[in-house]
Amino acid sequence: MTGHSTVQTATELFENYVINNFAVPAHPKLNEYNRRYLYHSESLNDVMNESEVSEEIIQDYRSSLEQLGKSDQIIDRDTDYATDYLSYLAEDGKTILDDISTIYYYVYDYGKRNSERLTTSKYRGMGAAFREFGRFLKRQALFADADFDQFSQALNQAIDNATPAKEGYRLERMLHSAESELARRRSSLKHAHHYRKIEYQIKVELADYQPSMWRRLQFSGETRLDELCYFIMASFGATGSHLYNLQLNKKNYQLPYLDGGENITLHWLGEAQQGDRLTLEYDFGDSWQFNILIEKTTPIRRYRLSPTEPKVLDGNGKGIVDDIGGTAGLELAAQDDQTINSGFNANQLQKQWFALTAEIAKQYQ
Repeated sequence: MTGHSTVQTATELFENYVINNFAVPAHPKLNEYNRRYLYHSESLNDVMNESEVSEEIIQDYRSSLEQLGKSDQIIDRDTDYATDYLSYLAEDGKTILDDISTIYYYVYDYGKRNSERLTTSKYRGMGAAFREFGRFLKRQALFADADFDQFSQALNQAIDNATPAKEGYRLERMLHSAESELARRRSSLKHAHHYRKIEYQIKVELADYQPSMWRRLQFSGETRLDELCYFIMASFGATGSHLYNLQLNKKNYQLPYLDGGENITLHWLGEAQQGDRLTLEYDFGDSWQFNILIEKTTPIRRYRLSPTEPKVLDGNGKGIVDDIGGTAGLELAAQDDQTINSGFNANQLQKQWFALTAEIAKQYQ
């Protein structure tokens, strides 16, 4: 080595790369580290303050819009909204990672904050601008899929609630939700006693993965299908941060706000028969697929006031890792972490299962 050469540590090389490149197309853990570095000036060596980070983002955003062939008018509109939003966050001491749903309050209070009466077309333009900004943040690996979903949902809800023309629609939707809840409760009263008399043993296997990763679980027939999905997700270590779909007898069961299939909250495991095969798809990006077999149904002769609590009977494999790239990413991770394919303890999972399931359920409420 020459006398003028300097040696850089791996950390210094990584920091230098992050400073000069706003996306790290690597393992999700690195992306998360990168995102937090970019948006929290106190991280690492405090080399970039909030205003410098915001300027870099807006410059990259403008370049991205130009590459997409957007008109000068649209580019100016979209970058103006994005700049104002970043300033709004900075004034409140927040970043887009502290609370992604802050976009709701920005849009909903926009007219009052600027003493301006917004029209429906103005809200429509604002929505288009921020949807494009969200897509940009996702392309830059600054938003994960879950971040983008939450950002879009909060944005759409704010526009829906703030648009004067939507007041009648909102009332109609509230009435529809109330009717759906009433129908669910009536159906629950009708079927609960009948389904409680059947005990289900199911085997759930992660599809397209070797070695086989599976769980054998026991439920009451009174278990609602959405609750069944949450228990399965929890048993495989999912976080519940993505959408899901359950298929039974060629019917799709989904949360009611997806409008893509049967309302999953109005159906129960007791509707399935021994030998039936169900498919749970979780995260439409990574496409985790769990194959569910109804191995055994057992009639319960003795009447019980409450259903049998779900039980973990057996299994193999530690579980999945969200946002790792599906089964292909999990197989790569398993080469470094042998416990992914072998780490299973039924008793330990049973102790944590209900708490984990409750946390996942909250994600979809």
